[in-house]
Parts: sequence; C-alpha cells; structure tokens
Amino acid sequence: MSRSRRSTPRSADTPSEKPRWNIANDKIARDQIPTMLKLGSMPHSPYSRFETICLLVQNEDGPPTIHTFTPATLGAYLSDHIDTFTRKGAGDGKQVETPKLITETVCKSALNSLSPDLKRLKNVVTTPVLLPDGTLLTTPGYHEGSGLYLSPTVAIPPVPERPNADEVCAAKRLLLEVVLADFEFVMRSDKANYLAYLFTPLLRAYAGGIVPLITITANNPGCGKSHLARLPGMLFGIGEIQWPTNDSSELRKAITAAFTSETAPIFLFDNIDDGTVIRSGVLARLITDFHWSDRILGYTKAVAFENNRTWVMTGNNLMLAGDNQRRTVPVRLGCSHPHPEDRDPDQFKTGGDLLEWAGDHREEILHAMLVLVADWVAAGALKGKKTLACYVPWTRTMDGFLRHIGVEGFLEGRTEAVAAQDPDGEEWAALLTAWRKRFGPAWVSVRDVLHDDELSDYLFAARGQELTTQTLGLRFRAKEGRWFGEYRLARCADKHAKQSNWRVEKCQEEAEAGQGGGSETSSESATEDREDVEREDDPGSTEPLCNSSAGSCGESAHPFSDLFSSSAERQKGTQQTPRNSPQSDLLNNGAHPSSAAGRTWPPGKKWGRRAVRIPTPEAS
Repeated sequence: MSRSRRSTPRSADTPSEKPRWNIANDKIARDQIPTMLKLGSMPHSPYSRFETICLLVQNEDGPPTIHTFTPATLGAYLSDHIDTFTRKGAGDGKQVETPKLITETVCKSALNSLSPDLKRLKNVVTTPVLLPDGTLLTTPGYHEGSGLYLSPTVAIPPVPERPNADEVCAAKRLLLEVVLADFEFVMRSDKANYLAYLFTPLLRAYAGGIVPLITITANNPGCGKSHLARLPGMLFGIGEIQWPTNDSSELRKAITAAFTSETAPIFLFDNIDDGTVIRSGVLARLITDFHWSDRILGYTKAVAFENNRTWVMTGNNLMLAGDNQRRTVPVRLGCSHPHPEDRDPDQFKTGGDLLEWAGDHREEILHAMLVLVADWVAAGALKGKKTLACYVPWTRTMDGFLRHIGVEGFLEGRTEAVAAQDPDGEEWAALLTAWRKRFGPAWVSVRDVLHDDELSDYLFAARGQELTTQTLGLRFRAKEGRWFGEYRLARCADKHAKQSNWRVEKCQEEAEAGQGGGSETSSESATEDREDVEREDDPGSTEPLCNSSAGSCGESAHPFSDLFSSSAERQKGTQQTPRNSPQSDLLNNGAHPSSAAGRTWPPGKKWGRRAVRIPTPEAS
C-alpha cells in the first residue's frame, strides 16, 4: 500500500490554487489530518485544547475566538482549503486521479485520537498576566510554557519591574479613591473581597487552583451591582449566561458552551430575580471541580476542560442554599439614598457611569493594577494565611497581595455573611432549637416529631411534597450530622421496630464526648448492654446501633422506667432498668423479648397496642 504524500500544487492557470493531497485510504487520511491542518496555506493555526482540536479565529474588534471542531465542521474546513484525491489504476496501466472527500467518520476518528504534534492551548488572555514562575507575560502570541495566547486589545505603558513609591501610591489612589469611591460597601471585608475578584484575572495563572463563586448583592436596585461585576469584564473580557429557572440541563449546556468556545476569564449571571434561592447541584459542582467534564457534539467521550474561569452572580437579596453557601465569597452593597438612580452624576468621581469612564481610562487602570502586582512580586510575592475549603491557593495568594497593598478585611465575617443568605439554615436552626427545648436529648421517632403540637409550626416539607413521616424522615436524613448553630441531628437505627430514631445534640455535648467525658446517658453498663444486644440480635453484624458519638438509642430511659423509680432517681434524668430486677420481670411479662437482655426503648416505641411518648426534658 502506498503512503500518502503531498503532490505538486496545481499551476497558476488551473481553476484552484489549493494544495492537493493524495489519500490512499481512510486510515491514511485520519493519520494525516493534523499535518494537513498545519500546512502553511491554512488561514489559521490548529491547537490541541483539552482533548479537542480547535482554531483561533482573529477578530477585528476584539480578542480571538476559539473554534472547536466537530466532525462536520472539520471535514468542511479541510475541503475548503485542500483538494484531496486518490489514484486508481486504469485499463492501460496508467493511474487516474479521482477526487476523494474526507468523510465525517474519518474526521470523528481523528478528533478522538489527538496528535501530540499540535500545540496545547490553555486559554487566550488580552492583557499581561503573572505566570507561575513570577514573571509577567508581555510578549504577544503563543507562550509555550503556560499554554496561554496573549492577544492584546489595548496598548499598556511599560510596567517597571520594581516600581518606586510614587508609582505605587498613584496606583492605589486611582483604584481606591477614584474607581471604587462611589460604591457603598457594607463592611471593609466586602471591599476587600471585591478587590480580590478584580485582581483575579491578573493573578489566576500564578495562584493556580479554582476560585469560589463571587456574589454581588444589595437590598435595593440601583446600588451598582452590575457595574461592579462588569468592571473586570471591561478590562479583561467577560461572558454572560442567563440563569435558568429550575432547569439544570440548560445550565449545564450553557456552561459547556462557555468552556468550548469562549475565552473570557469571567462569566456573569447578572440580575437574577429578587430573592431567588440559588439551589443548584450543577453550580455547586462547577465551583468545586478542577475540571468541567461534559460530552460535546462529535466526540465519543466526555471532554474535560480546566476550570480556569471566575464565576460571578448579581441580584437583590439572593439566598444561597445547600452546598453553594460555603463555596461563596460575598460582596454586599448598601445604599443610603432611597432612590439611588436619581443621584446627581456630578457627585461621582467617575461621572456617574463607571463602565463608560473605565472604557475611556482602560490603559490607566490596567497599568495601575500591573504596577501593584509588580511591586508585590518585587517584595517577594508573600502569601497570606487565610484559607477557604478547596480554594486555598487562591485565598492565600489574594490575602497576601491585599495585605501588601494595605487592604484589610479579606474574608472577614464571611461565615456570618453567607449564613444570612441561607434560607434553609434559619428554618433548621429554629426547628432544632424548639425540638431540643421540647424533648431534650431523648431519642424520638419521626412520627413523634410530626404529631407534636409544639413543633408543628416549625416543620416543613421539600418543595412539591406533602408533609408525611416518610418525607419528613427523608428531610432529616439529608441534614443528618450537619450543624445549624449549636445543634445538629443524630440518628440511630432501631432494628426491631425497623425505623430510625432521632435526637438533637448540642455542640458542647459533642465536645465533652470527644474529650472522653461522655454524657449523662453514657455508662459502662449501658455499653455492655448494647454490646450484648448486638451479639444476640445479629452475631455477625458490625453495624452500630447509633451513629452518634454522644450515646445510642439503647442508652435512653425506658418509657415506663418512671413507674418504678424513686423521685430522687427521676431528678437525675434518664435511668437504666437493671437486669433481673422486679421491674424487668414485670416488663418481661408480655413485653418484647429483647427487654430481658437489658434493652431499653426510646420514647415513641409502640408497646403492645398503645404508642407511648414520654419526653425527657433537658436538665437546666
């Protein structure tokens, strides 16, 4: 079988000036596609980008866009710029050239077996950025070491490696006393958090890792949320995604499309409806995964994109539910004017329209930011000590940089700020507080909680669900072990009743249990009894009766124990019924057989035909 080779281009008088390529069969065509794409006659250079083949398409009025090939577009692109043919033998012993198009099947196979010869493209940047080695990327074009392609969209004055004190002070004044002077941040931490967001595109490659969700919120419209969110976009580029309503598939598709074709370092969910509860597993995955993996058209496997973008969200009184709460850095704006849109533009340092002013002074703002970065690098680029979950590289970098330029308060009070935006937290904290006051540390069933009059006002079901023992039990399971203020839910399994029982634990009790002090219900005899029951019920079972470190179901008082205890014993709270006692003999008459082994029963356990519930009040 002859190998494919490039044939001599056609002469000037032929109808086409495209190069001609001989492909003997589909396998040769697939192997030669990367070489075809790198021909000098091709209008664009090909790159390998996160397991895809793409082109950088230059734009006259902006940064280049990324064109990711699919089998259909790759075949069309090759046929537009290359004439492909094959040679077949004729009857007289001569060979005849016959046109042969590269099929979509061949293109699909080529896309799923990338060539190592292609340059690896990580992203496109429009301004100098700080590289991992601590140097500024200032040379336009492709940078081999980082995989970044610098395509400047504005001419920035040269930045000195070691700025002097006057240059540093001038840069600080421009940013802090002019650019951000017209915004009313609630606390100094909100201003520091915003500056971290503003400088992230410059420091992202150096810091590495991922960035938490940035939320810019206010209580009133017209406070400037969108202006602040779009300012980095004016400087570095920004993409926008419409926040879908209860449609996770649409959000996933929009995010994948952003990674596939957009080069902007920031993506914005702008002006989300007032009071929206952000409850999205897709978003939670986006802001915690180092790679965004999804299947795109034309590829037989999921493509993993490096999550090197910053995601920001704006809205009035936004609420964050579930895991989104702890993965967020808040920026809160206040407003002392009842109608902020009616304020006199002459009162503003930037003339009332920050984005228009920033567009006219883009070179100055970028130069000031780069001066501060260069001064930080010259001083050793010291990192701070602030950490946040899986965002440690970013938080330590931004903390060190902000401290260097004299900005304090980064991430200060973040826990309280995001907790105030959590609708679930307030509801659960109120329920657990009332529960603890009603039942104390006693174990109770879901039915006990559901039918208790004092707790009825605190109970709630999931959206679209009726409040039943089953739905309420599922809600309890979803929040098991999570702290709400100083309380959390603990569960233990009652094997005989085939149900779960619950109680509310306090943080202080958990700390005492961790120190070995235990609680009032933890005793050696109770431990021995529990072990006996486990052995008798299921000798081969290793499943604990209770997942709570502060005690188990078997350690709470028998619902009838008060009938046999003295008043002094009742004042001590819970009491264990001793084995072989008159009380246990009485209880064993028609009682559950396990009581003979010293098993005690949680309140709410059905005894015969009657349900007994004797709440144990919490000792004051």
